[in-house]
Amino acid sequence: MNIRKALRWFMVAVFAYLLAISLLFLATSAVFSYLAAKPNKVKDVLSDSGVYEKIPGVVYENIKKENQNETSQIDLGDPQVKQAALDSFNPQFFQTSIETALDGTYAWLEGETSRPEFQIDATNARNEFIGKIVDAEADKAVKLPVCTFQRLRQLDPNTVDIFNLECLPPGVSVAAEAEKAKAELANNPDFLGDTKFESQELKNEEGEPVFSNDSNLPDKFQLAKKVPVFLAVLSVLLAAGVYLASIDKRKGLIRIAKILVGVGAITLLAPFFISFTTGKLLPAAADDKMVAEIISPVIREFNAAAAGIYYLVGGILVLAGILLLAAIYKNILKFPEVKR
Repeated sequence: MNIRKALRWFMVAVFAYLLAISLLFLATSAVFSYLAAKPNKVKDVLSDSGVYEKIPGVVYENIKKENQNETSQIDLGDPQVKQAALDSFNPQFFQTSIETALDGTYAWLEGETSRPEFQIDATNARNEFIGKIVDAEADKAVKLPVCTFQRLRQLDPNTVDIFNLECLPPGVSVAAEAEKAKAELANNPDFLGDTKFESQELKNEEGEPVFSNDSNLPDKFQLAKKVPVFLAVLSVLLAAGVYLASIDKRKGLIRIAKILVGVGAITLLAPFFISFTTGKLLPAAADDKMVAEIISPVIREFNAAAAGIYYLVGGILVLAGILLLAAIYKNILKFPEVKR
């Protein structure tokens, strides 16, 4: 057996295998680099998914469920309270907040800041919510009958407020009580908690900051963005290796063309496989409202955006392979005579 020929055959097999692997990962790396790594693209995915219109309702229902056993002067089951919350903490509020967090996070990943820097401020939305629910109670109060003498004897002036009025005591100004209630709620730290949130407040289970100045994640992120270019160059070099190591150059080029067509076809089919897989997994978690109404639409929209990249890369590979095969079989390309 000719050891030199055997070695070249082995090199062709290895280069061809690595070429196929490199091309297979090319589209996936392109999805990360040109979709997931682009903040504006991610914003478009979130916006187009319609998730911002659903977040307010889902968040409200979760808060209502968590506080269903607690006593509060504000009834979360009241349709007016719910509408006030949805109007105040509206889709635009959540979109602005999430996009602010995205901008701060991507700036960190790009090496522009030492750690994510963003602040989400819900003060205005909280004050608007307070104004709406108090005004709604004030509208009800002005329609109440004047308190009878007997009812006045039962009232404790220290406990009367806009939320518990059953009748209107003489001399009580509804407008004044409303302003008093707004001020009390606005100054109550327990009502809706802290309205400002900064990136530095994100902590892990051990209570340590999630993001640290010495994190190497930005370096890995920036390196990952370059992977498509690296794989493209590597694929060209591996294809050259297959051609040069082949004793029969024509067969070597045919092998490269078939790899291009095969991997391209797989890449074209990838979106269908991904869609089928997520279509099976997501319904299994449909009982979770957060998954069903927020996460699922985002995943579907991301898959739809990624599909375009898979189709582009797959189409280019298939077309290149077909053109190469056509050039070979129509003898457009000339090859040196094989030495036996």
